[in-house]
Amino acid sequence: MRRLAIILLLALTLAACAEAAPTPRPTEVVPTIAPEPTFDPAGDVRHGAVLFTTWRCDNCHGGLAEGRIGPPLAQTRLSPVDFTEAIRETRPPKPAFSESELSEADVRDLYAWVVSLDAGVQAAAAPVLGEGEILGMQLYTESGCDRCHGAFAQGGSAAALVGYPEDAAAFLLAMSSSAADVPEHDLEVLDASLMRRLHGWLQAGADPNSGC
Repeated sequence: MRRLAIILLLALTLAACAEAAPTPRPTEVVPTIAPEPTFDPAGDVRHGAVLFTTWRCDNCHGGLAEGRIGPPLAQTRLSPVDFTEAIRETRPPKPAFSESELSEADVRDLYAWVVSLDAGVQAAAAPVLGEGEILGMQLYTESGCDRCHGAFAQGGSAAALVGYPEDAAAFLLAMSSSAADVPEHDLEVLDASLMRRLHGWLQAGADPNSGC
């Protein structure tokens, strides 16, 4: 009888302890936050050299990116992100390059090439313009033409302008007649005499080094 009482007492004690023990909380799931994407500076140096010539960067920055009209780019101190931003923005006379013109991979290749160059090469001579001349590229980018017609007037969201086949009067008429849809074409905003000079530059082939 005494043994039975002891067994019952133990059973009651264990039951009481089980009730007193706190119910364990489920493990909290902490969401995984993906890291911010970073610019991978690795690129194809050889392809970067080809792009540098194809997109006429050499006309303004020199054949070895030593500097000319534009600043030197050899061994640039720009970060990859800042380099990309400079590519995408219009910084007269430099036009803006859209992603359809230079993809992110292309920009990486350009960056890889310029940082591989010798920064000690002597800067090339900038073109000498006649009195009153201004680089046609300067007029083109400051007027915002590159945003629609492509970095070098080769066409983009709007028609190509390089080698414009009609005379200056037709060029100005086309601009003024489209001003309702494209406010940037309003000749009250743009200087008509400068636009005639721009027309001459486009008609002659939009050479980055030439005046108009």
